[in-house]
Amino acid sequence: MSQDDPSFTSASSPAEPGPEEAAAGRSGKTIAAWVGLGVLGVLLALYLIGVLITVGGVPENTEVAGVAIGGKTVSEASATLETELAEVSVAPITVTAREAESVLEPESVELMADYDATAEIASGPIFNPIRLFNHLTGQTVEVDPVVSYDEALMTEALTRFSQTADEPAVEPVITMDPVTPTVEPGTVGQGIDGPAAADAIEAAYLFTTGPLALPVTVLDPTVSDEEAQRVLEEFAEPAVSGPVEVQFDGEDDSLSAETTSDALTFSAVEGTLQPALNVEVLRSGLPVLAEAEQPGTNATWDVSSGTPVVVPSKAGSGVPDDELTAAVLAVLPLTTPSERVAVVDFGPVALKTIRLQSVDQ
Repeated sequence: MSQDDPSFTSASSPAEPGPEEAAAGRSGKTIAAWVGLGVLGVLLALYLIGVLITVGGVPENTEVAGVAIGGKTVSEASATLETELAEVSVAPITVTAREAESVLEPESVELMADYDATAEIASGPIFNPIRLFNHLTGQTVEVDPVVSYDEALMTEALTRFSQTADEPAVEPVITMDPVTPTVEPGTVGQGIDGPAAADAIEAAYLFTTGPLALPVTVLDPTVSDEEAQRVLEEFAEPAVSGPVEVQFDGEDDSLSAETTSDALTFSAVEGTLQPALNVEVLRSGLPVLAEAEQPGTNATWDVSSGTPVVVPSKAGSGVPDDELTAAVLAVLPLTTPSERVAVVDFGPVALKTIRLQSVDQ
């Protein structure tokens, strides 16, 4: 059907409102705006009146730690709090964490309330709308006391308690069984959350003497399982991949993988597993070096002739412990036999000397 056909009816836009309708709409909006402003004005006036009512002293129905101080002056309220809370303010607080329990003496951490500051906060004028509404409607308004403590002393006290309350995290461990290193994953622990525990004690002070359950948090190992696996692959496995040749003073000795495995340990240090060697176990696997070394002797008195005679000290020769372990540790991550050679200096070994006294002393 053609649009030119008289029978065709097209959609048309809504008719524009007439002048009278437009004027009525504007009038309705104006009235609503004025009503809204009027309501806000009434509410503001009521708010200001309420604020003025609370001026001068502590408003009625005010409590601090269960002590009513409403209707008193600031100084009266402070004195009332000091008197009524005198006993509980010095009472020991029983604290618990996990399965442990301890007693905290407020004086030991300088935990105390400032009654003057608390009374000032409780006094008018009251500007907080919610607190103001509660006052005006006769509801009890609880004001938190102003409390302080010595942070260093509190930290020290919580640290002492944590030594018995905490379940420490377990670091991952590399075991050499005997020459096949494996990683034992670490496990998380639980311990007192120091900052949150201090906040809990501060909030509970004057309200309860316990038992107060302190918040605990998860204690993670300092070394991740991923880091332990990296040390396993980059150090532990190469360490026992074969013997280590130890060269000294023109001679050679061979350290077996089994001896290395027995001597090698790992400990958690700064987020990783630090390798170390037991020097006594290490030396037990180096017979050639042991035969070449000569121990030194300290100076002594010889009184066999009846006359005291000084026997001079005699220097020893060999390889110092720290030099031997450092040289072996340096080549353990290497896997090529030609690289696994620890060269050490062989020479005089320092003695642990003694100061000879007179034989009469």
